[in-house]
Amino acid sequence: MSGIKQDPKHNHWLPLAPAAGAEAWHAPESWGVQPPSSTVSGAQLSLALSPEDLTSEEMDPTDFENWEYGKKKPSTIRIFRPDTTYTTVNCVFSITASELSAILCKKIFKPDTSKYHLYVLRNGIVRPLSSQERPLNILRRLLLQFGYTDQDKLEELSGKDNSFICRITFAENAAPLTTADLPENTNYADVNLERRCLPTIPIFLYSRAKNIVRLNISYNQRMDLPLDFVQNCSVMRELRMAYNDLDRVPSNVRSIAYLQVLDLRGNRIKDLSKARLEDARELVTIFLQSNRLETIPDSFETFEHLRILNLSSNNMSKVPLVLFRVFSLEELDLSFNEISEIPEEIGQLVRLRKLLLFGNRIGPYLPKTMSSLARLKKLDIRQNGILNLDAVNDLRSLEEILVDFNTNVIFNNSFRSLARASFLKCNMTDISVRGTSETLTYLDLSSNKLSNLSPALFEHLKAVETLKLDHNSISSIPATISLLKRLRSFTVSNNILSSLPESIGQMESLIELDVHCNNLGELPVAIWKCSLIALNASSNLLENFPDPPKMLTPPVLNALSASSSTATLCDPENPQNMINSVNSPTPSRSKPLPAPPVPLQNTPSGRSPYAPPLAHSLLTLCLGDNRLPDEVMFPLSHFLSIQVLNISHNYITEIPRGKIPNMGQLLELYVSGNQLTSLPAEDIERLRSLRVLHVNGNKLTTLPAELGKINRLSVLDVGCNMLKYNIANWPYDWNWNWNLELKYLNMSGNKRLQIKRQNVEGGPTTSSRPGNLSEFGALTRLRILGLMDVTITDNVPENSVDRRVRTSMSTLHNMSYGMADTLGDSDNLCIWDLVHPKFQTKEDESLFGLFDGRSDQYRTTCTMTSHLKDRFGTCLKIELESLKGTDTVVSALRRTFLGLDRDMWHLTQDENGKGGASALVAYINGTTLYSANVGDAIAVLVKKSDTYTVISQKHIPWNPTEASRIKRSGGFVSENGLLNDELDISRSFGQYHLVPIVNSNPYIETTTLTEDDDFLIMASNAFWDVMSYTTAVDIAKAAKRDYGDLMYASQKLRDIAISYGARDHMVVMLIGVGDLFNKKESSEVSEYQQPNYKRPKAPEGPSDTVSANDIVVFLFAVVVLKQLFFEVYPVNFLLFRKKQLKYLKPEIEPPQGDVAMVFTDIKNSTKLWEKIPIAMAIAIKEHFNVMRRQLRSIGGYEVKNEGDALMASFSSVPAAMLWCFKVQELLVNADWPQEILDSDECRPIFNASDPIQPMYRGLSVRMGIHWGRPVSDRDAVTRRMDYYGPMVNRASRICDSADGGEICISSDVINVMQHLLVDPELEQSDSPNAEHVRELKKMGFRVIELGERKLKGLETLENLHLIYSGLLVGRLTMDPIKSMAGPILETVSLWQMVESTVVLDTASVRALQMICLRLERLAAGTTAQHGRATEQSLVLLSLPIKDNADQNDLNLIAESYVTRIEVTFRFNAFSQLYMAKTGHFVNVFESLGRAIDTDPSYILRALQMYVSIMGGLDVPNLF
Repeated sequence: MSGIKQDPKHNHWLPLAPAAGAEAWHAPESWGVQPPSSTVSGAQLSLALSPEDLTSEEMDPTDFENWEYGKKKPSTIRIFRPDTTYTTVNCVFSITASELSAILCKKIFKPDTSKYHLYVLRNGIVRPLSSQERPLNILRRLLLQFGYTDQDKLEELSGKDNSFICRITFAENAAPLTTADLPENTNYADVNLERRCLPTIPIFLYSRAKNIVRLNISYNQRMDLPLDFVQNCSVMRELRMAYNDLDRVPSNVRSIAYLQVLDLRGNRIKDLSKARLEDARELVTIFLQSNRLETIPDSFETFEHLRILNLSSNNMSKVPLVLFRVFSLEELDLSFNEISEIPEEIGQLVRLRKLLLFGNRIGPYLPKTMSSLARLKKLDIRQNGILNLDAVNDLRSLEEILVDFNTNVIFNNSFRSLARASFLKCNMTDISVRGTSETLTYLDLSSNKLSNLSPALFEHLKAVETLKLDHNSISSIPATISLLKRLRSFTVSNNILSSLPESIGQMESLIELDVHCNNLGELPVAIWKCSLIALNASSNLLENFPDPPKMLTPPVLNALSASSSTATLCDPENPQNMINSVNSPTPSRSKPLPAPPVPLQNTPSGRSPYAPPLAHSLLTLCLGDNRLPDEVMFPLSHFLSIQVLNISHNYITEIPRGKIPNMGQLLELYVSGNQLTSLPAEDIERLRSLRVLHVNGNKLTTLPAELGKINRLSVLDVGCNMLKYNIANWPYDWNWNWNLELKYLNMSGNKRLQIKRQNVEGGPTTSSRPGNLSEFGALTRLRILGLMDVTITDNVPENSVDRRVRTSMSTLHNMSYGMADTLGDSDNLCIWDLVHPKFQTKEDESLFGLFDGRSDQYRTTCTMTSHLKDRFGTCLKIELESLKGTDTVVSALRRTFLGLDRDMWHLTQDENGKGGASALVAYINGTTLYSANVGDAIAVLVKKSDTYTVISQKHIPWNPTEASRIKRSGGFVSENGLLNDELDISRSFGQYHLVPIVNSNPYIETTTLTEDDDFLIMASNAFWDVMSYTTAVDIAKAAKRDYGDLMYASQKLRDIAISYGARDHMVVMLIGVGDLFNKKESSEVSEYQQPNYKRPKAPEGPSDTVSANDIVVFLFAVVVLKQLFFEVYPVNFLLFRKKQLKYLKPEIEPPQGDVAMVFTDIKNSTKLWEKIPIAMAIAIKEHFNVMRRQLRSIGGYEVKNEGDALMASFSSVPAAMLWCFKVQELLVNADWPQEILDSDECRPIFNASDPIQPMYRGLSVRMGIHWGRPVSDRDAVTRRMDYYGPMVNRASRICDSADGGEICISSDVINVMQHLLVDPELEQSDSPNAEHVRELKKMGFRVIELGERKLKGLETLENLHLIYSGLLVGRLTMDPIKSMAGPILETVSLWQMVESTVVLDTASVRALQMICLRLERLAAGTTAQHGRATEQSLVLLSLPIKDNADQNDLNLIAESYVTRIEVTFRFNAFSQLYMAKTGHFVNVFESLGRAIDTDPSYILRALQMYVSIMGGLDVPNLF
C-alpha cells in the first residue's frame, strides 16, 4: 500500500469549494482554529501574524521595502476570479486584504465577506492572505526583486496581469480536505500533502495520527501544528514544512517526542530561541537552509543525537560557538553565509564527517585545530579567500577536498585516504602531494598557474583515473606519467606543451586524451599503443600524424620499444635497424610524400588481429586548426572504428581517393577551412552512415551528385565556398531535394550561387520530392537554412517557430556582418539571432540580438526564443518612443527585457512555467553601443590595437553578487553550483517557477565607439564554454586579416569551437562596428574574397617550432661556439612561443638601415629569483607573452632575449615608443602570480590622485630606446637577424640608465619625434608610421629631460630623457626629484582635457589654421616686407577645409594645428625667439608656455583673444 502522495486529479491550486449541504463542524479550541465569525474565517490560520509583526516583516530591508512608499498613493490592482476572469480595483497602496475583500464583495453583491477570501499564487504555491496583509505591498516587493524600480510607475504596473510573478484571486472559502480527496487504500505511515493550500492539519488525520511516521506538508501556507494532533503522533519520525513562508518555528514541534528529521528549508525564520527545539531531544537531522538566521540559541548544546545540521544560505557573519559543543555532529553545512573566520573550537567536533563552507569569506588560513577532525571525509571550502591548507595535513580520513575559486592556494600536503581533489582557479604555482598513490582517483588542477610538473609528482598519483591540467602554462609532461596505469581521462588543453613523452604508450587504461591548444609539433609514435576512444589535438602546430607500425608478429612487437622513427620501424627485414632506431632523433615531417602504407592484413571480420590498439579503439579524432597536408589522410585511413573525424582548418587541398577512414560507419566528418576544390565522388557515395558533413570555407565550385545518396545526412554546411553551378543538373551536381533528412543546411557566403526556379522533367517528382528543384518544401525536418549573400529568385520558406531562414546580406548599414550557428545534438530549434539594420527607420541605428534557449527538452523554450526574436525590436521601439524626462536608453532596454518576460508567461503554462532562454542584445545608436544581457551569452568588443573589452556579465549562481541576490530572494545555491539545485544560470527569460529568484533584469553596458574599435563578437554559452576570450579574439582577427570577411571569420570560430569539443547548439555573430568610421562610400555586395586567398603552407624557414634534427644541430653548434669563443649569449630562439602567437600578425622582416633599438630588463630580477623561483618562472612567461603579442600587433622584430631581458628592433621611432607604452600599461594589469604581488618589489602602488589605476603592479621593467644605424647580420644557425656596433651598445646603456617602470630615450629619438609631430603630411597619410603617431597622440605622453649623462663604457655623453604615457604619467609625480624637471615635450591629447561640451565649426578651425601658419612663420623668422604676413600668402599655405566637414574631421584637423602650435611654443619659440630676443613676443610666448603647463585648455582661450586682436575675425566661443 502506498502512502498519501499527490494525486493529479486533485492538483488544484485553489482550495476546493464547499460541498453542497455539507454539515458544519466546529473544532475544539485546543486545536487553535479561529471561529467562522473572525475576519479570517475559512482560512483557519492558527499561526496568523499580529498586525505589528506583519508590519515589521513587510518592512524588512532585505526585501527592498520602504513602508513610507505612497501610503495614500492611488494605485490599481488586478484581482482574478476562479474562472480566470478578472476585475481591476482602484485603491490606495496601503490597502489591507480585509479592506480589499470588502470592496470586492460589494462589486459582486455579496454582503457576507466571511464566505470569501483572497488567495495569492506564487511559484505554484497558494496561500490565503491574512486580514492585515497588504496585497499591493507584496506585489511591489516582488516586482522590485524582479528588476523594476519606482520610476517604472508601479502603481500602474500593479493593475496589469502579473501572474508571471504572483496572482491574487478572490474565491469562496475552501472546504476542508477529506479522505475522499485521497487515493483509496492509503497507508498513513507516509503522508505527503504538498501544495494542497492547507491552512491547518486536515481533520481526518487526527484519527490516523498514531500511524503517521513521515508527514510532508511543505509548499503550503503559514500554519501551526495543533497540540492535540502533535500529542497523538506517537510514532512520527519525520516532519517536513519547507517553503511554507513561516517566520517562526511552529511552537508545538518540540512536543513531538520521537521526532528525528525536521525540514524547515526556504522559510523566513529569523530566530530559533522561542522554538525550544532542544525539547525534541531525539532530533537527528535539522534542515534550516535558506532562512534568515543570524545565530542559533545556546540551548542547541543539549542535543545528544543531532548528526546533520544544514544552516546554509542564511545571514550568519560568525559561526555560532554553540555549534562546537554539539559533539554529536557528523555533517555541518554553513555554505553561502557571510562567515570570515572559522574559530579554533572547531577541533572539538571530533565526529564530524562532512563540512561544507563554500561561498563564504573565510581566509586566509584555516585553524590548526582542524587537524583534530580525525573522521572528516569531505571538506568543501570553494569560493573563499583561503591561501594555505597546512591545517588539513593530518586529516587521515579525508577522502574529498574541494578548494575551487580561492586565492593563491599553496598545495603541499600529505594525505592518507584522499580520493577526490579539485583546485580549479586557485592561482596555484606549484603542487606537491604525498601519500595518495593508492587512493586518489580524481584530481582537477585546471585554470591555475602551473608551469612545471615534478617527475616525482606522478609517483603519488598511481591510482588516478581522471587528471585535469587545462589552462595552465605547462611546457612539458614528465616521462614518469607512464606510472599512471589506471588513468582513463587526461586533459591538458590550453598549455604550452611542445611534445608528449613516448612513455604515454605505456598507459594501458587511457581512453580520453585532450591536448588541444598547445604547441605540439608532432605526436609520438607510441600514441598507436594506446587504447584511446577520444583524441583531441586541435590548435597545435602539427604537420603530420605519425604512421602506424607495419604488420609485425606479436613477439617481435613486444621486443621493440617505442620509437620516434616510423621509417625505421617499418623495415621488417632489418630488425637491428628497428632496435637502433629507438634512440635516433625524430625526422622532420616536411618530407616528400611517402609511398602509401602497406595495408594491414584483414581477418574475416575486416580487422587486422595485429593492428595497433589505437586503430581499433579510436572513435573520435579532432585535429582541427593545425598544419596538416594531404598526406595526413594516409595514416588516418588505418582507423577501423572511427566515427567522428575533424580535420578542419588545415592545409589539405585534396582528399586522396579511398583514404577516408571507416567510410561505412563514419558518422561525422569536418573538413572546413581547407583548400579543397572538389570532393571525391566515389568516396562520398560510400559514406552511407554519415550524418554530419562540414565542408564550408573551401574552394568548392560544385558539389557531386553522390551527396544525395547519403540518406541519413542531417547536417550539411557548404557555406563560404565558390559554388556556382546549375542546381537543376541533378544527374551530375548535388541538389538538396534528395537529402530528405536534412535538419541543418547552410549555403551562406556563396556570393556566386544563384537559386532560380527550375522545373526539370525526369527529376525527383515524387510526392515527397517536388519537381521544382529550387524549392525547399520537401525538407520537412529542416530547422535552419542559411542563404545569406545567395541570389534567390524563387520562393523561400518563411520563418516559423520550427524553422530559421536567413536571406540577408553580410553587409548591413555599412557594417560588415557575419554569423555561424549549429544545432548541436538537438533536433529542436531553440536558438535564434536577430538582425535589424536601420532600426526605427533611422540610418544610424542598428539592433542585433541572440536568444539562446535553455532546457531544450521543453517545447516552450523553442517558442520563447522565436517570440523574443519577433517581438524584441517592436517592444524596444515602443519603449524608446515613450522616453520622457530623465529616462534613458538604459531604462528602455531594461523595461523591454522585463516586459517581454511578463508577456511570455502564457507560453509556458503547458509545462508548469519551466523552460527559459538567455539573451544578448546590441543596440547601436550613432556611435554609442548599448549591450544588454541575461544569462550566459557574452559580447566582446575587439579593438584594432590588439585588446578587447568584455561588455557583458555572466549571470551564474557562483557569482558572489548573484549568490547574495539569490539568497535575499529566498533561493539557494547547491553544492553543484546550481540555483535551487536545478538551474546553472541566475538570470533568464522564463523559468517562471523560480521567479523572482530568477529574473530577466539585464546587465547593461554603454560604450562610446571610437575609430580604435574593430568588431563585436556575440556568442552563446556553448561557444564560450570551450573558447577563451583571448583565443576567440585572436582567431577572429587573424581570419579577418587574412580573408577580409567576417562571415568566414564567424564560421571559423564556430568550426574551431566544435573541434574543441562543443556539442550543444551555438550561435556566433561578428559585427564590424569599426566600419562606422570608414569614410569610404559603401560599395555593393562584393565578391567573397576568401577563395582567391591562398592559405600559406607551413613556413620552410625559421618558425615557431623546429624539428628534432634542427635542435641537435643547434646544440652541436652552441657547443662548438662555446669552445671557440668561451662566451655565448644565452639566446632564446623562441622555439616554444605561446600558442596564441600563431593567430597574430606574422613577424615583420628584420629592419635594416636606420633602426629604433629597444632593450628591456626587469628590476630586482635576481632577488626575486632567489626568493620565489617558481612564481618568478611563471611571471617571466607572462612578461614575455605580453611583449611578444605587442611586437606582433605593432610590428617589431624580436632579436633575442638574454635571461629576462629582451632586445627588439623597429623600423620607426613611433613604433618603438608605442610598443614601450603598450607594454608598460599591460604589465600593470597582467595576471601575475599572487606571490609576485605579495613581494615588496612588486606590490601594487597607487597614485594618490587616482586610487583605482595602479602606477606599479607586478614586475617592474626598465626600457631604453635609441635611433641609429647598427651593423646587422643573420645568424648562420638560427637564420635570425642580429645587430652589433656602437649604436647597439649605446641603446643597451640607455636602458641601464632607467629605473623600473621607466622608459629612457636618447636625444636622437627626441629629434625624430620633433620632426614627426609637426609633419603635416602624416595627418592624411595611411602609412603605419602615421598610424603610430596618431595613436601616440591619442594616448598622450610626457617627456622629461634628465640632461647629459655618462654611460658605462662609452666616452661620449648622452643627453637622456624619460618618457611616460598619459595613463602612467603619475609615475613622474611619485619621484620628487624627477617631477621637478619641467616637461620638454608633451602631447597629452588636448581634446581629452577640454570639457566634452566643446563644439567646433568650420570658421573656427579655419581661424585656428591661420593662427598656426602665422605663428610658425613668425617663429621661423620669416615675415613679410612690412613685418606682417599677407593674407594671400597664408591662403596659399593653408589646406582647404570643406564646409560640410563633420565634427570628427574638424576635431582631428584642429588637434593637429593645436599640436603644431604647442610644438612651436615649446621648441621653435623657445629656441629661436628666446635665443635671438627679437621683438616683443618673447615675454608673451614665455607666459603662454607656463600657462599651458598649468592648464592645457588655456591655449584655446588665448587663441580666441589673439584672433580678435589680429584682424577682427569673427570666431565663435568654443566654451
